[in-house]
Amino acid sequence: MTSNILGFVNGDIYISFIPLKKASGIVTHAGRVLYVGDKEKAERLTVMLHGTLIDLNGLTIMPGFIDAHMHLDNLAISLNSIDLKNTCSIR
Repeated sequence: MTSNILGFVNGDIYISFIPLKKASGIVTHAGRVLYVGDKEKAERLTVMLHGTLIDLNGLTIMPGFIDAHMHLDNLAISLNSIDLKNTCSIR
């Protein structure tokens, strides 16, 4: 019997863009997310469930994108901007 548990580690796993949040591990079962968080826990969970661990080698995963459009312009703007919200004036 083949397990359909997949664990992904060593990549960029974006879980939110505003605010920007990334995880270091994710575990899925039949295409649904079981766990997203730190790499070590994702590895342990994958092994415990007799799944397959996949080394992303720096590739990117964006769980939650299930339709045909994305709003990457906001991500690009946020990555190319300086957050000055809590900056004090020099005057």
